[in-house]
Amino acid sequence: MPKVSIIVPVFNMEKYLAKCLDSLTSQTLTDIEIVAVNDESTDASPEIITAYAEKDRRIRVVHRSNGGLSMARNSGLDVATGEYVGFVDSDDWVEREMFERMYEAGHRNSADIVICNYNRIFENAVERSRLGIETETVDVAALGIRRYFDKYQFTYKHGDEAWNKIYRREFLEGFGIRFERNREIFSEDKLFNLYCLLHVKKISTLDSSFYNYLQRPGSIMYRRKPDYTKRQMTLMEKFETRARLHHVERDAAAVFSDIVLMLIENIAYDKMKTERLGLFEVRRDLRNVNSFGFFKPSMRELFLRSHSIKKRVYSLLLYYDRFLLFLLLKSLFIHLREMKKANYGTFQ
Repeated sequence: MPKVSIIVPVFNMEKYLAKCLDSLTSQTLTDIEIVAVNDESTDASPEIITAYAEKDRRIRVVHRSNGGLSMARNSGLDVATGEYVGFVDSDDWVEREMFERMYEAGHRNSADIVICNYNRIFENAVERSRLGIETETVDVAALGIRRYFDKYQFTYKHGDEAWNKIYRREFLEGFGIRFERNREIFSEDKLFNLYCLLHVKKISTLDSSFYNYLQRPGSIMYRRKPDYTKRQMTLMEKFETRARLHHVERDAAAVFSDIVLMLIENIAYDKMKTERLGLFEVRRDLRNVNSFGFFKPSMRELFLRSHSIKKRVYSLLLYYDRFLLFLLLKSLFIHLREMKKANYGTFQ
């Protein structure tokens, strides 16, 4: 059994693929398998994968009909045999010691998940150490899901991504955790990690930035996302359903309303700053929340119990459909935060 299986979904990435595979085949941890999943690429990607596999027996090639990122990752999970499983996108690359250091931390601490920091790579700049992460092991079972989310998730210390983490394969298999097949959602990584957090006991973290995340203007992160709110709320609907299915709804309920509000804030930010839409256009999309039965009760519950004045104000405005006022306040907070960053000379 390899120590780590590294799953690489590939779809038309001939320009970036060699750099990605070179960073994996040169890992200081040699006891790995690399599962390259060709998702019906139409460029030279299949030939590149095949050429690498012929030179390195640790590379396994899986061909599947185009089903998108989630299905490609699931195909990799279906054949992976490693003690831990990691994911690397085929336009990114990793540092040589990434999987050795992460495996050692996971094995030493009996962790279900290991997380590292990462860099965002822009055309003319690098944002280093994106997460406010520390080297530690978090006993989530002892800490409790409420305190875990407050300390690590809502502050974005651990991130929502799948590719800066490795997961104990027995943990994923035992709870039947896979990437959501539904094409009606974005943020598959976020939902996958939420599923994990319903069951996880220990998480080990490393403050080293081992993963390099390339920022491509043509990637899905920078495209218009129609019905984005509806898709994100569908994500929450699925999370709530899984919590009930596995009888952990009491723990999940403690943070559910906060996650809903966090997603709405992220949607507002993404549409105003990345898509550069006007407030009225953003409001039109946000109104989709009203088609989900959990939304109003969540906002009411958050207003009644939250200790945060900002959350109480936001949830009250959203509960009463005052979307434009919510967006104006959110826009003000974004502006103030950017001014603070500029004053301190941080990367933007």
